[in-house]
Amino acid sequence: MKSMKKRILIILSVLFAASVYAGEDSSDSSYYPNGFKFQIERSTWGINIGKDLDTDDRFVSFASGLSVNFGYQQNAHLYYGCGMGYRLKSEDFFDDFFLSVPVYGDIRFYASDQKVVPYLGLKIGYNLSVIGKDDQDFDVYYYEEEGYYYNTYDYQYRMKGLYVRPEVGVRIKKVGIAIGIPIVENIRYQTRFNNQRINITEHKKTGMDVGVNLLVSYNFCF
Repeated sequence: MKSMKKRILIILSVLFAASVYAGEDSSDSSYYPNGFKFQIERSTWGINIGKDLDTDDRFVSFASGLSVNFGYQQNAHLYYGCGMGYRLKSEDFFDDFFLSVPVYGDIRFYASDQKVVPYLGLKIGYNLSVIGKDDQDFDVYYYEEEGYYYNTYDYQYRMKGLYVRPEVGVRIKKVGIAIGIPIVENIRYQTRFNNQRINITEHKKTGMDVGVNLLVSYNFCF
């Protein structure tokens, strides 16, 4: 988890340096003029590889989403802004669903000001949980003097926390097509109590999902 966050900080440092360099060019683009932009983006169903927070085994899930972005095109090469949307994840072949709302900053670097141009982008922010999954389990012990004794475990699974999505794509006039690699934090909360409702203990465990999605967007220029 710590190594993942260190890598993200390195990426952010490189992108900040690149944005300073790209910001020195103030030329306008005839195909995609400078100014404020509003973007609607659809993320198709993609594959995620994550860790089962109960067994630590790797598993496959599916996710899709929709987001809106608002920002500023400073020149032909640099765009920055912010956005929010929803992210829907399914596990166990669409038996369990998780819904979250990512809120993020958005930065993109375009290779040129041509009609068809490749670009690199990064979204980073926080994922807010809306719908998760709750579960319960228990274990039983027997003592000759005290009789039966059992623990009950309440589990809450939430898709919340760090949200990072690098992407690489191509813009064709006002339409963007890209491959996104969402990195999303997941949390499991565990609460244990015994049959006397005492000795309550709580435990939190986190994991990361890494996925691949096809992104299709349309940009409105102001």
